[in-house]
Amino acid sequence: MMTLGEALSPQYGAEWITQAIIPGVKDGLKELGITTEPPIVVRAHATDIDAVMKAALPLYSNIDTMFKWTGESLTWTNVRGPVLDRFKMLAENSNVAIANVHLLSNLEPFRWGDPDFIRQALTNFQRIGIGGLHVYPLRYWDWPWAGDNTSPLLEQTDRDWIWFAAWGRYAWNPNRDPEKEHAYWAARFAERFGTTDAGEKLLQAYTLAGPCQPRLLPRIGITEGNRQALTLGMTMPQLIDAARFNPAVTLWTGDAPDGERLNDYVEEEVKHEPHHGETPIGVSDEAVEASRQALEAAQAAAPFVTRDKAEYERIVDDMSAIHLLMLFYNAKVKAAEQVLLYGYDHDVAHLRQAEGLLAESVDRFKELTNLAGPAYRTATSMETTQRQIPFRGGMNQFPNWQQRLPMYEKELATFRERLAQLGSCAPIEQSKTAVTLPQVSFTLRPEAGEAFTVQKGANLFAESTTVITDLAPELAGMKGIRISPAAGGTLHFDLAQDAQILVGFVGNASKNSSVLDPETEQWNPLLLNAIDAPKIPAMAVWAKPLPAGANELDLGKGQYVVLGFIPADLHVAPHVNFALSGDAGNPPNLDWLFE
Repeated sequence: MMTLGEALSPQYGAEWITQAIIPGVKDGLKELGITTEPPIVVRAHATDIDAVMKAALPLYSNIDTMFKWTGESLTWTNVRGPVLDRFKMLAENSNVAIANVHLLSNLEPFRWGDPDFIRQALTNFQRIGIGGLHVYPLRYWDWPWAGDNTSPLLEQTDRDWIWFAAWGRYAWNPNRDPEKEHAYWAARFAERFGTTDAGEKLLQAYTLAGPCQPRLLPRIGITEGNRQALTLGMTMPQLIDAARFNPAVTLWTGDAPDGERLNDYVEEEVKHEPHHGETPIGVSDEAVEASRQALEAAQAAAPFVTRDKAEYERIVDDMSAIHLLMLFYNAKVKAAEQVLLYGYDHDVAHLRQAEGLLAESVDRFKELTNLAGPAYRTATSMETTQRQIPFRGGMNQFPNWQQRLPMYEKELATFRERLAQLGSCAPIEQSKTAVTLPQVSFTLRPEAGEAFTVQKGANLFAESTTVITDLAPELAGMKGIRISPAAGGTLHFDLAQDAQILVGFVGNASKNSSVLDPETEQWNPLLLNAIDAPKIPAMAVWAKPLPAGANELDLGKGQYVVLGFIPADLHVAPHVNFALSGDAGNPPNLDWLFE
């Protein structure tokens, strides 16, 4: 099994499989005297899978494919839209299409095991034509250990037994009677905890809690990828201004039922238009109620538990933590709703109401911190800078709730300061003084692209008369590289030191017109509404780390431009260029209320 795009540029996938992988397999078969082709499994992640299959199938017939089921989280029992289309294409063009249940970024670190959720997912596998399953554990990057702060450490195969058992049972056969399945799983719980009553109540707790995190993430989250840790919360700008944080659109267009995002919901409220599908407020309210019932069911099992009482207590704590997390989000989402309403009518009463709700969310997160903080070694198993939501991650950066709580307290304090300024009619600076970004020098080789100075009046693209009419002050004077949108090409350049490359793309359309795949999560948003030019939407700037020395970049054909290079260790918080925001009658950007 291989991923052709993670370490290579996506356009090399077809070349790599046809000129390296398949010849290598055939050489091995010849050496062994074997004529039957073993399966080659190709992951559709971070590669141009259409080009790969077109090139590979004439050379090798036994190719299976793998694609992530609801991204790197678990969000639904089904898929639709572009995700469904991709699975159908893979099912039609490969021997076996395999669904990869990947990382579970929205579930960890808590126990999760809703058997009927899993059964429904597997029945949809059958309907779509998916013939294989690849399941990750709930804490992949710490395998085989669970995240619980115990001595000795708990093994995931024991702690999360129902996770593995349910996927295995329904991968074998999902077409089973739900009532009989309920009895089966209740009996399995009873075996572990001593009595039938304990089994029934604990199964009820797991089943009620099961949909809470999966349903909530698509309505309010930024991504189903590992870039977001749902258990660690979200900031107010992430809730009211998701576009700033490079949202993965398939989170709600493919990996969730039809429904609304928070901005859509508020806009329809203001316009008195009917809502459609699931709504952020509705789902959040239902998650609070379901998690409350789950906690009560788990607590009600106490008199009937006669075995493994230590694990039972940990289950109760997890159910309590999930309920507190849902309460935190419920209060914060409703605070965000009020802030967005203020953007339409500028009635400060909305902000007063938001203040109380935001304070409530901080209280709930403090309770969550006091409960889950001591119970877990870390909240997530992936401690790298790849994680950006709610805050930039790393081995010593925000690994747990304890490190997040002061940030949410600071956010509340900043909001109260802004609110006080509004109340006293004192002026509020809605944007900080922009500082020109420091540059890393580069040498462009002559194969493709041309170097230019980023400034007003400069041509934005090569072989084009489109000029920059306005730009974020931070970018003025940067040395960049422009390329022809129609021709594309591979840029070759040398960097004087480790750096971050800054690339401007035209809105979300760039994701369709270039080989860039945001699902790889290798790019971080830096600046929205950064470049203005005639007849194109305002450009967003993304950053990606690159090493010193020789580098190459090929993003295919499309409207993008390299806007410069900055030091690798320079942290620039993602932000909006306010000078270009609020056009076309859109509500103003309100992130400044919290930053």
